[in-house]
Amino acid sequence: MVNSIEMNALQVQYADKESEGHRNPHTSRRDNFLDPNSNIPNPETDEVYINGKIVLRQFLRFSDHRQFAQVMRDYAVQEGFELQKVKQERIRVTFVCRADACPWRIHASLSPNERLFIIKTFNNTHTCQCVRTNRAANSGWIAKKMVGPISRHPNMSLKGMREELKDTWGIEVNNKRLWRARAIARGEVEDYFTTESWKKTYYHVIHPIPDETMWPQFQDELLVPPQVKRPPGRPKKHPRRKVTGEERSLKPISSTKKCKNCHQFGHIAKSCKEEPIQKKIKGNH
Repeated sequence: MVNSIEMNALQVQYADKESEGHRNPHTSRRDNFLDPNSNIPNPETDEVYINGKIVLRQFLRFSDHRQFAQVMRDYAVQEGFELQKVKQERIRVTFVCRADACPWRIHASLSPNERLFIIKTFNNTHTCQCVRTNRAANSGWIAKKMVGPISRHPNMSLKGMREELKDTWGIEVNNKRLWRARAIARGEVEDYFTTESWKKTYYHVIHPIPDETMWPQFQDELLVPPQVKRPPGRPKKHPRRKVTGEERSLKPISSTKKCKNCHQFGHIAKSCKEEPIQKKIKGNH
């Protein structure tokens, strides 16, 4: 008869074999360790920012797809081109350059142990022209980048914001987007401009307007428009009288009329500004 000690040993051994059958072959006992069989080399450094600028390279690691997408947005603004999303999922993300026939492309996906997001393919060749007005730099993006300068200088003008963005990111932004970004950075945006307020507005059911036959009936007298009587006299030629200092539109003169003063077409002698032409005096030759 098997005692309790031998029974516990058998249960532990069976549990170890069962867990080995369901274990991911690419994982290891250490969470941050990549299995050498995954054939994914490690980069020289995992730093995304080098000397204050984003430097992308193959096999660079990110925490998840959200961090990768955010870095790619900043990188597109920094390098002066626009991104086009080909595929963006939790396990893989692919971006290309929006310009036609530009070969630039980047693809990243999860690591074999599904703990990091790694750049697998990166073609850093551009054949397009650099853009200065990037659609990725919207008011929300500008507000996040200008939180620090605006906190140090709360009264920063739109001109100062424009110069700061041009010196740091090399982009040009209009005043409307700058004003909106400054309001967001200061926290001055009203609640009714947010998406949550918009959803609350249309949360309730909007009933359609009923037909005219369903309108309520009243016993009051029927309202009719007042009778219009034509005033006496000739109707006015001009719709209103010009105020003092306002120029009146003159009737254009036909180009076939000839001026008697300068003998040119398009005006008359009364409005002529040219020197009069002397008439030839008939005399003996």
